[in-house]
Amino acid sequence: MKVQYFNKVGELKQIDPATIAALDPVSATFSFRTNSYYNSLINWDDPEDPVRKLIMPDLQELNDDLASDSLNEIKYYDIPGIQYKYGDQINLLVTSTCAAICRYCFRKNLLHHGSTITATEMSKVREWLEAHPDVKSVVVTGGEPLILSTSQLNSILTTLQEVESVEHVRISAKICSFNPYRILDDPGLLEMFRERCQARLGNTIWIGNHFSHPKEITDLSREAVRLLKATGVGMLNNVPIVRGINADPDILASVFSGVYEMGISNYYACVLTETEGNKALTLPLEEISRIYLAARKKVPGSAKTARLTIKRERGNVSVLGVSEGRIYFELIHSEYKDREGKIFSFKSNPDAYFLEDYDEVKEGAYDWL
Repeated sequence: MKVQYFNKVGELKQIDPATIAALDPVSATFSFRTNSYYNSLINWDDPEDPVRKLIMPDLQELNDDLASDSLNEIKYYDIPGIQYKYGDQINLLVTSTCAAICRYCFRKNLLHHGSTITATEMSKVREWLEAHPDVKSVVVTGGEPLILSTSQLNSILTTLQEVESVEHVRISAKICSFNPYRILDDPGLLEMFRERCQARLGNTIWIGNHFSHPKEITDLSREAVRLLKATGVGMLNNVPIVRGINADPDILASVFSGVYEMGISNYYACVLTETEGNKALTLPLEEISRIYLAARKKVPGSAKTARLTIKRERGNVSVLGVSEGRIYFELIHSEYKDREGKIFSFKSNPDAYFLEDYDEVKEGAYDWL
């Protein structure tokens, strides 16, 4: 099926001219993109429709003073495309284009305004990897990697598999929820994945999906997932917890159960990154923790695997919960390997949206975060 992409709010027939004009300041700051498939999931008569809120600009995005690159990502680019934070893992950015743009994207400033930090020559990526044999894991990201042509994806995956030291490849992708026709209408893509999965034993290719709301789990997306799984790829899901979209125990539990029923492992439940435009989209951290823990109680044991996680400049922090006036965390992935597994806590602050809102972080005692 031909899926049409829209890069301007004014291209949507469902939006009236007055609303388009009112949103101009947001569109001038943050890019917009959607497509005809995803638009078909939206009840356009309901301004609170959750998948509408996921892609439609909101004036509240302009009401914070957060940093445009709070993760300081630009600091970690060794060569174009390779973001090197950890000794054993890199992010490989291969495109700055998405099938649609999530309003909470932490790279919305870094990628969607003509950035040139993506990889352009896989030969240079291979040379870099061969010079860094400690790197065992590559996360192929962007942008949306699966929006690339099948031949481009094959070149990327083939190159990574030819580097002996690379043991794990994970593709970060929302294509199954944003546009499953990319999978359904390209048998060559499925054959490419089948060949890549068989090319090197012990070198599993994973797809890290982003199903954020039950409305995204359609018959078409289920079929896209089924076809991909049949090629041999592993499937994970990351779900950001977003105000007005899924910040509710029943809805979040429905996402956990829905992806689990498709044979996808729940990997992360994500607190939104402290990025410009995101304050209005998130909730206080301790409220998010309660929503997450309540959702876990509603799903089977083997579907409880998503960890509530905060992405930080130097690693990932898991939120363990609040008890007796303190909130507890675990450092689960870090630039400082000797600190991984460290459990720490702060005095409870129900008004804290981000770690920087806790006194212990303000005082500088946790500069390794």
